[in-house]
Amino acid sequence: MFLLLPCAYKQLFGISCPLCGFQRAILLLLEGRILDSIYQFPPWPVMAIWLLVLFIMSVRGKTQIYLSLKWPWIVLLLSLACNAIWQNLELSRTIVSFTR
Repeated sequence: MFLLLPCAYKQLFGISCPLCGFQRAILLLLEGRILDSIYQFPPWPVMAIWLLVLFIMSVRGKTQIYLSLKWPWIVLLLSLACNAIWQNLELSRTIVSFTR
């Protein structure tokens, strides 16, 4: 099994950070367990689409135009904020435990 890095934010503040679950989600994705990966870190599809569009724009030479748009950043930040709230709710631990 892979060695997961400890979360310094969680150790320092005692609550889950906005990126909490990202490492586990990547490992689950590499194992082919896509739904479990999304349960573990729900914002990863948003991040993947955002990075894909950014890559396509950079190939076309329009990166500055895309980076200046506000809505992709807002969607990304909102998804990370929602993940932080989700990870710190007791409900998320219950649902994730059923998927294992």
